[in-house]
Amino acid sequence: MTNQLVAEAQALPDIDEYFGMSITDICLAAAHWPEGSEDQLRAIAAIRARAPGIGHNRPPLAEALDEELAPRRARADQLLAATPVIIDETSAAKVIDWTSQLKALHDDTDKVRLARTEPYRDAVKLINHRYDVLKVRLAVAIDGGRKMLTQWDDKQRAQVEDDRRRMAEEARKRQEEADAARAALPKMKGVDPAAEIDALRKADEAERLARRAEAIRHEPTRSQLGQTTRRKQIRFEIQDFAARLVDIMRSPRRAQVEQLVHKLTEHELRDLGVAAVEDGVQIVGVRAWVEDGGVSVRR
Repeated sequence: MTNQLVAEAQALPDIDEYFGMSITDICLAAAHWPEGSEDQLRAIAAIRARAPGIGHNRPPLAEALDEELAPRRARADQLLAATPVIIDETSAAKVIDWTSQLKALHDDTDKVRLARTEPYRDAVKLINHRYDVLKVRLAVAIDGGRKMLTQWDDKQRAQVEDDRRRMAEEARKRQEEADAARAALPKMKGVDPAAEIDALRKADEAERLARRAEAIRHEPTRSQLGQTTRRKQIRFEIQDFAARLVDIMRSPRRAQVEQLVHKLTEHELRDLGVAAVEDGVQIVGVRAWVEDGGVSVRR
């Protein structure tokens, strides 16, 4: 029987420009191109490639898998129906044989599974590789665009801040002049309407400039497809690791640290080996020993 997975995997690299289109649409495209042109020939080739070939009536994958698994399931049912019980040395030996047969069936089943999935796994690798090459190119270009826009946005923000400071400084000077003009009014002999008007004018000008300074805001750069935007990002550095660790150990996140420390300690002890642990190892805060594990069966 033709391996369905192999056939599908081998077909993947032959994806053409008409991928995803119906045969009707491809026929319309072929009729559109000039007679005998390369474009029309490619369209005709795409139509021919979609014609049913040998094995097009393959059974569904689920049926094929059930057919392959049937003898292994029957063997598993046979073994599990005859589960032995240990009552003496002889029956213990039978459990060894029974377990060995189960393991052999288990390993054979996994071997067949890997062989069955290999074309799919190869196809997935091929698909990911082909798409990832393009994605990497696009990601690099996107990152370059973002960097350019960030530099531009920084420049625009700096310009806006300079304008705001300049306007605010101008407003401050006008306010000082207005305050000085108002302070001089009582010292004048008689009423000078022109001086009063000038003081009010300077005060109004100072207020107007202050409002303009407050109104200056950075605006994002906009286009037909979008606009620039920036998020505030949290940055930090741990200045006292021991103090930070003590604080975490007092918090609900303590369990996460304990799991991590447990895994690190387990890896460290495994690297040292059973013999070293039996001889005695010194790890701060750890008591390590060796004990017998569960029984396994080997040939």
